[in-house]
Amino acid sequence: MLPNFLYIGTGKAGSTWLLDALTWHPEAFVTPAKETNFFDLNFHRGPEWYSGFFPQTGARAVGEIAHRYLRDPEVAGRILSVLGPTRCIAVFREPADYTLSSYLFAVRNGRFTGGPEAWMAERFEHQSVRYMTLLAPFLQAMGRDKLFIGCFDDLQADPAGFFRNICAFLDIEPLPLPVRLHGSSNAAARPRSAALALIVNRSEEHTSELQSHSDLVCRLLLEKK
Repeated sequence: MLPNFLYIGTGKAGSTWLLDALTWHPEAFVTPAKETNFFDLNFHRGPEWYSGFFPQTGARAVGEIAHRYLRDPEVAGRILSVLGPTRCIAVFREPADYTLSSYLFAVRNGRFTGGPEAWMAERFEHQSVRYMTLLAPFLQAMGRDKLFIGCFDDLQADPAGFFRNICAFLDIEPLPLPVRLHGSSNAAARPRSAALALIVNRSEEHTSELQSHSDLVCRLLLEKK
């Protein structure tokens, strides 16, 4: 048994919520833990090892939540070689909010003790918000129709509607979400501090690049509406 869909990224954009929602849905199966890391770190183990994560359940939609996959440009070709053209879900967050959420998450979990300016200079992976660069291998390998490109703001504004769209993409029944799934899962504090935002947006070159990648992803979103 191998998956017929993958959540490929990004983090800090509702991946834990999606894991909870798909685990609840009776027509879906997702691996209980995120990140098998098969297509990036464990590819040498082979498809037989990977298939051990997917028991025969009779589910229509079988997949995993793996927000690392977008980071490696070789992953799309590996997925194509093992699974063929496969449905992939990518949900993006407004770049400044993503940056700030990453910082707050690291601080909250004791992974970083410095201020936001030190985080931006020393630890933040700037390629993580170059969205079009990350998406390009998947667009080429799978084709646009195999990609669900979502926006975290849409998920926050209307979780039920967002999940209906996910269900349609995965060809499973669009069941009403239980009340407990009408909010965020595992959310960091909402990064709306003006001081933090100023640090993130201080560099004009960085801000321009973030906006250009965000704008291109928005165009892809609009193409499918």
